[in-house]
Amino acid sequence: MTIDNGFGVFQWVSTGSEKYSTDNFKPVLRSDDDIPDGDQPSIYLNGFNDLYLRTTYIDLNSEVLNGLANAILVVKVMIINEKPPDVAPVKGAKNAPPVEAVPVEELLVQLSLPLSSVIAARNSRFSIFENMSELFTVYPFNLPGNTCSDKLVSSQTVMTLKTFADNDLAEYVLGSRIIYWINGCIESPPAAWGLQAPDVLDPKAKIPPTALELRSKYLDNITSRVRTQDKAAKYSLCIGGPAGDSAEETALGSLFPLLEFSAGAVLFDDVAAKGVKETENIRARGDLWSGE
Repeated sequence: MTIDNGFGVFQWVSTGSEKYSTDNFKPVLRSDDDIPDGDQPSIYLNGFNDLYLRTTYIDLNSEVLNGLANAILVVKVMIINEKPPDVAPVKGAKNAPPVEAVPVEELLVQLSLPLSSVIAARNSRFSIFENMSELFTVYPFNLPGNTCSDKLVSSQTVMTLKTFADNDLAEYVLGSRIIYWINGCIESPPAAWGLQAPDVLDPKAKIPPTALELRSKYLDNITSRVRTQDKAAKYSLCIGGPAGDSAEETALGSLFPLLEFSAGAVLFDDVAAKGVKETENIRARGDLWSGE
């Protein structure tokens, strides 16, 4: 269980860090008397019912509340696989099948809960008691990253979780509003914001390439560069920031402390690019680019 994207503000009291891991334990199999007749999957009970964690106290100021609005509580349930015994290969054996690698840890369930939902909830209390198949269909649990392993029957796998804040925080954020930034998209940015693919001419070529050949090579190079863009560039978006000289900038800086979105990407519409007239300078067409 970790608190991610909280700007290092929040820690668990029990560990003094943003991470907490339970001890290894074996789930309890329900007795056959409790399981209805028929072809039913085995039902196990996990011993998380008596697990209560408290975070450290936080200062009530805009910087900390900005961290709380962006922090995410991530709960993971893992299988700790036992290492298979080392077996010496049979001497002289040929074409023996490779030994199957067994991962040390295997993810069963991952659930991400934005802590802003606690702020937005009535009395700053938020509770979950749903099976995974229904829970993962509603916001914010339908976002990428939330998963339930195929080894589990999601319709019969129930997650129970309660989070709440003390009265001081509930009163401090009373009447506040949370603005969600799921993602951002920039349409038709300047072509210079995209990736570049300069023409490379062969000085030994007897016949220079035609404009059509250069254009075709440019499209191939751009498509390749976009596909491998993480090796060439990194894109990020900053929102808010320190207060400026004007009253409007000062107000904006107090409402939106500096927040950076990383892992951005640029996209190039190669389908639309093929329809651009040959007489146009395709390198200057910013409408073929977008960013997210």
